[in-house]
Amino acid sequence: MSALDGKMWKYDPRTVKEAGHTRKPGWWFWYPLLFGLMFVGLGVVFVVIGALIPAGSAGLYVAATVFFVTAAGSIAVAVWARRDIAGSDDDEKEAARRGAVTKANASELREDGMAGKATIERFVYLGDTNGDRTLVELQLQVTGGLGGFRTVIHKEYVPLGLTDRLKAGVTLPVICDAADPNKLAIDWEAFAPGRS
Repeated sequence: MSALDGKMWKYDPRTVKEAGHTRKPGWWFWYPLLFGLMFVGLGVVFVVIGALIPAGSAGLYVAATVFFVTAAGSIAVAVWARRDIAGSDDDEKEAARRGAVTKANASELREDGMAGKATIERFVYLGDTNGDRTLVELQLQVTGGLGGFRTVIHKEYVPLGLTDRLKAGVTLPVICDAADPNKLAIDWEAFAPGRS
């Protein structure tokens, strides 16, 4: 996502991978799962020992119960992490549900759209971060396409490496729909440092 240039980190769109295609189970899934399975094993061992040695079984059963509860919590975290990772397949549906530009919309616009420019009047972070992108609502003054000069309220997922460049008055390269002048996608690659 970033490249080291001197002592500063810079955003490099050529190294960014789509979040929906790179999210695989990592330590945030495997560690709680293995930790939980280890405690299940310990709990089983303590139950068996408690059954074999009745004199000390009360303490062993209490310890086994603690192990099983710890294991249940840990495995629940692993299941939650796995669902969160698998939920990345629904990124496009979530973007569409929130009224943001989807990857499919942006791809269509790149093929058939018209180049334009959009100046940011104001913007608001909407609090939804998805992989390496965050959802932003922008009020833009757009020129280009068939609509002439117009104000557009636009939602799009912005690469996290570019959020520090969003400011009122900044001009963004956009691709406008030829049929609907209010439909557009921002060309984040062209907006990246060193390219705009």
